[in-house]
Amino acid sequence: MFRVSHLSSSCILIKTNYSNILCDPVLRNPDYGGGLLYPRLSIDLFQKTPINYIYISHINEDHYDSKL
Repeated sequence: MFRVSHLSSSCILIKTNYSNILCDPVLRNPDYGGGLLYPRLSIDLFQKTPINYIYISHINEDHYDSKL
């Protein structure tokens, strides 16, 4: 069994019985063309939810945060 939650822009969290997978995490606004994250992703997520894996679909400012 698993649950998928939309967190921000392209970021989703997949919770399974065995692990938590964070997909395309971006914590700050992308550096290109004035793109905005909505809703803003909070760093508190990592304190409340243990993240076992991070999946990055592609290296683009709205799917990958180099500061993470």
